[in-house]
Amino acid sequence: MISNELMEIINTGKCVPVEMTKAVEDSEMRYGEGMRAYIIKAYEDNSGCIIFQTEEREFAEYNKSLEKPIWFNDKSGAYDLKWSELDQEVRDFDYQIWQDEKIELYSFKILDESRYNLFEQYKEEKSEISYIQWLEEKVLSH
Repeated sequence: MISNELMEIINTGKCVPVEMTKAVEDSEMRYGEGMRAYIIKAYEDNSGCIIFQTEEREFAEYNKSLEKPIWFNDKSGAYDLKWSELDQEVRDFDYQIWQDEKIELYSFKILDESRYNLFEQYKEEKSEISYIQWLEEKVLSH
């Protein structure tokens, strides 16, 4: 799917769940490969880039399990903080990903329905364990 096509879908009012690809790490610091979010808004800027607004509250715990320590820590003087360890006012669950128009999506892929349904099942169970642990239990019990 190309950027313009996804923008058209989003502009009908649909929120689309996506999973970040390795390419997102080349341009965005917030997300890493495998992290998930919803695309909730899309628009074109003056330069022809499409800006995808993400929202990840539902995937926060899942994404936390994939975080890497790449944020600067004033106390240690090193890049050893994860996103969830930053001050609350620095973190924002709404984020933007920029992509050129009329090209294939590269920073993320649309999450297929079966993966999304698994995540919905996890949420419905209101489990006390992480999503990764829940998945492992499902796999090992079959």
